[in-house]
Amino acid sequence: VIRTRISKERHQRSMEAVPEGIEFIHRIDDDIVLLPDYLEQVVKPFTFFPERPIAAVGGCLAIPHYRPISLDKARRQPGWFPRIDEPDWHLQGHFYKDREVVEMESLIGVMCYRRSAVEQVGGWEIPRQSPQIFREESDMSARLVVAGYELLMTTAAVGWHLVAPTGG
Repeated sequence: VIRTRISKERHQRSMEAVPEGIEFIHRIDDDIVLLPDYLEQVVKPFTFFPERPIAAVGGCLAIPHYRPISLDKARRQPGWFPRIDEPDWHLQGHFYKDREVVEMESLIGVMCYRRSAVEQVGGWEIPRQSPQIFREESDMSARLVVAGYELLMTTAAVGWHLVAPTGG
C-alpha cells in the first residue's frame, strides 16, 4: 500500500510511486471500502483471458444505500453503459445480482491496470490534453482502446463508495 497526496496528477503520481518491475497496480480513493475478496476478484479476468490484450479491469463501487440489481436490466437502460464519447459511471457505480465480466469502453479511476499498457499510451495524463476532455481516466481509457487494448469490468469485485449525505 502506497499513500499519495491528492493532487491534480493523482493517478500519474500514484503509478510513479509504485516501484519499477511491478506490472499490476490498483489505484483506490480514500473514501472506498473494499469487500474482503475485491482484490482477488478484480485480478481474475487477467488470468481468465491471458490471450487477450487487457489493459485494465474495474470493479463495482456501490453507494451504501443501493440494493443489488439485475445486470441485464441495467444494461438496457440508456446511458448506463459508459462509452468513449460519453463516459458515465452508472455501470461501475452499482452492484449486481449477476457475476459477469463486461467489456467496457471507459473505466473510472479505481481500477487494476497494467503499468506497461498505461506507459505505452503516454501515462495517465497528457499535459494540456487530458484535463480538457472528461477526466484523466476517461482520456486514458480512450487512448488504451484506440491502441488496441481491452478494458473490462467484473461485477464480482465489489467495494462501497462512502459518500457523505451532503455529497462530496
